[in-house]
Amino acid sequence: MNQTELNNLIKDLTLRVPQLEPFMYVCKLRVLTSEEYAKIVPPPMPQTAGCSRKEFIFNSDFIDSLPAPKQRGLILHEILHGALGHITHPFIDKTLTYSSFKLLANVAQDYVIENIVNEIGKQESPTAKIEDRQIQCNYEVDATLLKYNGWNWRQVYDELRANAKEIPPQFDQHGSPDDSDSDEDANNSERLWKAAREESERINEELKASNTKGTGDIVIEPDVAIIPWQETLASLLTSIPEKTRKSWSRVKRRPFVTRGEYQPTIAGTRDALEHVYMFIDTSGSMYDVLNTCAADIMNLLHTIEVEKLELIYYDVGIQERIVVEAEDIKNFKIHSMKGGGGTCVKLAIDEVMKSEDYVEDAVFLVLTDGYDDYRLGDVNINSLIWLSYGTAIESDCGTSIIVT
Repeated sequence: MNQTELNNLIKDLTLRVPQLEPFMYVCKLRVLTSEEYAKIVPPPMPQTAGCSRKEFIFNSDFIDSLPAPKQRGLILHEILHGALGHITHPFIDKTLTYSSFKLLANVAQDYVIENIVNEIGKQESPTAKIEDRQIQCNYEVDATLLKYNGWNWRQVYDELRANAKEIPPQFDQHGSPDDSDSDEDANNSERLWKAAREESERINEELKASNTKGTGDIVIEPDVAIIPWQETLASLLTSIPEKTRKSWSRVKRRPFVTRGEYQPTIAGTRDALEHVYMFIDTSGSMYDVLNTCAADIMNLLHTIEVEKLELIYYDVGIQERIVVEAEDIKNFKIHSMKGGGGTCVKLAIDEVMKSEDYVEDAVFLVLTDGYDDYRLGDVNINSLIWLSYGTAIESDCGTSIIVT
């Protein structure tokens, strides 16, 4: 198969299911020779098809080995990885090596996607048998697959992680190019997929209004799991760039040593964050909610090994700074403090960055309520995480987590 033939196959697929057309223009779709494919996805990764935030690629030899209905299913499968948000999700399971995590995550996502491909194939050919449909799954439609119909991929992943000692070989079929984009690239990618989902839904409504036969009612929604904010924070902190961390040997322990206490270890080594600045908004609206999440944050900082924590209480400036050493973090209690009414985190951050003992590679955590101007301007902070109670933070710097 060459690029022209792939483009014609894509046109055929979108004529059959018009709701899919917007997703075909978010990223490049390329067909490669086996030699070209192997340069991007080196063996022993499967030489089949793959996706990244930049493009979707297909091995010409592999796609040529499939009948046309399965070719359509394969293209749809890869596109759905993007449409469902699988290639922009932030979750990483630190209890596995990264390659093992990616493989298991892909299996979970494939279960979700193949159920959707099966439903789209059924709606496009409503009276046909599975083997006669014009859009077909590439995996066997059996009880194992259908069990996960309607699940999100994190639900599937958690079950596979808990129960499976090895990955079913039939699902080890797709390799992915390296995806080392920046956070900005990831955000831009998700914005494009979101716009495509909105356009797809508009087309779906038009088809419903015109009573167009054969297209069904197909709405592609992001495959989003409700992930506890504590887990999201843990994932971000344990993914901090290496230059802010240090490693040492230690006895390998079980991932979960007590209820709710997370201890990721890889090959007998541990990474520690050397210095964390934790800014705590003392405005009146935060007073009643601070204690509800403070204990979780402190326990998390203890379990991922923080060398030194500096608590900074602020309103329109810094009210108090407290240094907590590693051995005291777990038992240290964050106290509520009412501020003077105003709030300006930029002033507090500027004051810390100008201090003589400022640690340049430190991680910044800001616990706030979302009622402030969070634009920091030209600041050089390697890792900044906003922990906002109930409201997403819009800032020109850092990552926002909603605390509930």
